[in-house]
Amino acid sequence: SSLRTTLEEKSKSITVLKNLIEKQKTRFESEIKQFEQEQHTSLKQLLKENDTSITALRSTAESWIEKNSAAQARINDLKADIASAERDVRERAEATQQSIADMKKRAHQEHKRQQNEREKEWYEQRKAEIEKLTWKGISSSIARLLLKHDEECNKIRYNTELKKEK
Repeated sequence: SSLRTTLEEKSKSITVLKNLIEKQKTRFESEIKQFEQEQHTSLKQLLKENDTSITALRSTAESWIEKNSAAQARINDLKADIASAERDVRERAEATQQSIADMKKRAHQEHKRQQNEREKEWYEQRKAEIEKLTWKGISSSIARLLLKHDEECNKIRYNTELKKEK
């Protein structure tokens, strides 16, 4: 009977343990299901947040692309404006240089003309002065030569008349 009692006690203990194990198993299964559901819900929430973030990032990227395109277009416009301004400056500089070269040429020609006029005037003054001085200087010599000429002419006439008379 003691064995039986022990056996019954052990049998009750095993049943209680089995019940406990079964309850524990059920509780663990329930907790695992709850944990899986929580994880599933959490994962769904993360995926939803991820999708929202991706959408926001796409929107931001598209906005940046649009802004970049607009900025690139503006940069290209500015480059074209700069190139045009550089061409204008080059053309104006060339025109200015040509104008300066023309003015220098005209000034040089005018200077040459004035120099020629001054040289002509100087030449004419010197010529007049030399003629004046020359006539003054040789007038007495000319007068002597004329006088001598007249004397020789008279001599020749006299000699010619003498010859005629003979």
